[in-house]
Amino acid sequence: MTKTDTWRRLAVETRGGTTLLFDPSQVFFLETDGHDTLVRTARKTPYRSTRRLADLLTRLPSPPFFRCHESFVVNLARVRAIETRGRDLRLRLDPPVNRLLPVARGRVAALHRALGASTSKE
Repeated sequence: MTKTDTWRRLAVETRGGTTLLFDPSQVFFLETDGHDTLVRTARKTPYRSTRRLADLLTRLPSPPFFRCHESFVVNLARVRAIETRGRDLRLRLDPPVNRLLPVARGRVAALHRALGASTSKE
């Protein structure tokens, strides 16, 4: 399977031995939780994967999936707004998630490139 084929379904292996299949467009973000990764969808309770975040990221299309922080990969198609707090950027996700995700300072320029936006203030 090539990377271009991976957009169809994201396979998430759980501790119970079940493999869940997701349409990537359903995924809002992925989050590191110890040695596991939490897959966050519109559902209130996340799905827990035994795979590491970096491994799952290789299975997702880029864009729209973007590693905004060491602990987070976000689906840019699910970002409603970019909020600034001091020198920090945060990504506000669409409802019903409405969560704010941090953007690592070293990833700001890459985020702007991924969004096709200017990195300078105009």
